[in-house]
Amino acid sequence: MHADRNDAPWRVQRKNANPVVWVASVAFGLGVTFGGLYLGGSQMQSNQRDMQVTRQSAEAAHKRNQEEWGKQDRERHYQAQAMDERKWIRSSDDAQGDQQALAAWSQARAQEQHERQSSFNDANYRP
Repeated sequence: MHADRNDAPWRVQRKNANPVVWVASVAFGLGVTFGGLYLGGSQMQSNQRDMQVTRQSAEAAHKRNQEEWGKQDRERHYQAQAMDERKWIRSSDDAQGDQQALAAWSQARAQEQHERQSSFNDANYRP
């Protein structure tokens, strides 16, 4: 058993699309779309001009800073002091004195009695 299309409710029946309504809705949609693009494009152009001015002022400031740094570098001359030969050449006498001191320290350290901790709890904690 099949129902006829004429028996269906009005909202379900196929309606003939009115071309005027269809054209008006498309025109409205295009108008909103292109209007938004036009407004956004003009805003981007003004932002682009502002960015160009900012970029030019930043380049000018950078150039001015480089000139000032160059003047400061020319004004400040670094004079390296000559090194004393005794400071960078170690004599064998100094090395032997260091070795003797190291040997004495290690012997004293070896002779010390160290208490070994075998119980670990909060009462005898030593960091």
